[in-house]
Amino acid sequence: MQTTIKRGFADTPVGQVHYRYARPAGARKALPLVMFHGSPSSSHSLARQIQYLAQSRTVIAFDTMGQGDSCPPPSSDVTFVDYARFYAEALTSMGSEFECVDLFGTHTGGRIAAELALGFPQRVRKLILDGMRRGPSAFWEEYAASLDFSQFIDEDGTQFYKAWSRLKDSFYFFPAYRRDPAHFRGNPLPNAQELHAYALEVFKGIEWSHVPYRLAVLYPSEERLPKISCPTLVTCAPTDGPFADLEYVAQLVPGAIAKPHPHRAKMDAASDTEIAGLAKMLADWLDRPSVDS
Repeated sequence: MQTTIKRGFADTPVGQVHYRYARPAGARKALPLVMFHGSPSSSHSLARQIQYLAQSRTVIAFDTMGQGDSCPPPSSDVTFVDYARFYAEALTSMGSEFECVDLFGTHTGGRIAAELALGFPQRVRKLILDGMRRGPSAFWEEYAASLDFSQFIDEDGTQFYKAWSRLKDSFYFFPAYRRDPAHFRGNPLPNAQELHAYALEVFKGIEWSHVPYRLAVLYPSEERLPKISCPTLVTCAPTDGPFADLEYVAQLVPGAIAKPHPHRAKMDAASDTEIAGLAKMLADWLDRPSVDS
């Protein structure tokens, strides 16, 4: 795995969006794959997937507006319909190569990818939804209310400590603010370097990341997903929280296929070998003729 990941910015009418990208060596026939990450991180969390998938196709992974190095959204009342339009405009600014693409989205990114497929069906050939849940409930309303760390920004920088503590607790508890035996998950922490890199990406989004994160938590899956018309693969790691909804979500999307990851670990905890296996599964599905998908 020697694919080099580069970085760039694409223009939209509301600002610039940051992306990571990689291309395969030599000729390529596959459509570009556009990837969207989960919250509250950035496309940094998809770096290993980019490297493996880019062995056979051009891969672009955007930072969500308000997270990573992308500009913030133009207001706090944007919707995922707005996000889809912004990223369609970003792809247009990048040239004719990205006129028609395949899409992958995980968690928050899955909702953005779904709305891109809904709003711009002529530009999307295939769609992969990873870690998607059913629609919101009273619990998710409560969870959404816990996500705004912008209120903690102060002259003493306590927002960084609070974000760090919540981030670290998220490996042990779900939700992270319920630190008791009933909500203990016991996942191992990444190594210190990986945790540091993840924390830096989270810190960048303290002011705005709750905006897309809340939209994802409250996304009306039952209303929106049945309107998708392109071939869709619904997937999830068996140890990821939304795994229980895998079959349910696939049934919401007309003609969708449900297929779990070939390994149990979540993507951020999977080994390089496991990530390579997942990338092969996704690439194989993308490369099948649509009638067989």
